[in-house]
Amino acid sequence: MVGTPNSSDGAALDSFLLPSSAPAAALSGLRLYHECVLGYARFERWGEVAACAAAQPSCAMAHLLHADFLQQSAGGVGPAGDAALAAAAALKLDTRERGYLAALRATAAADLAAAYAGWLAVVTASPTDLFAAKRGQFCCILRGASADLLEIARR
Repeated sequence: MVGTPNSSDGAALDSFLLPSSAPAAALSGLRLYHECVLGYARFERWGEVAACAAAQPSCAMAHLLHADFLQQSAGGVGPAGDAALAAAAALKLDTRERGYLAALRATAAADLAAAYAGWLAVVTASPTDLFAAKRGQFCCILRGASADLLEIARR
């Protein structure tokens, strides 16, 4: 995507055309991570989100996606991204970012039912957030919860 799309009120929009609190300088790094995850890009490309988080320390979503990368690097569940989650939690978070934080914290604690509930809440509030839907479906696959897998897709 070239440029930074804006909503009618001038707010920057993210990969899913949702308002973003991320600074404009962080949006391309966040979009790259979304594209890598959703497009099944080579895993080492996912790691580029670390540079985005380092360069944009006030960007909560960069820290949240960095935490996701660290969790995925460690097998998908567990505390590998806890420092990045703490960095995000120390910042002012919008509603969607709080949903990501809750879901990623639950994943860190290996509580996949709670993680799914968190991702489902994000998708319910922001149905175009395909990243949240994919992460919710990942929780369903790990739990063997096929009905939930379909439910989050319906949203």
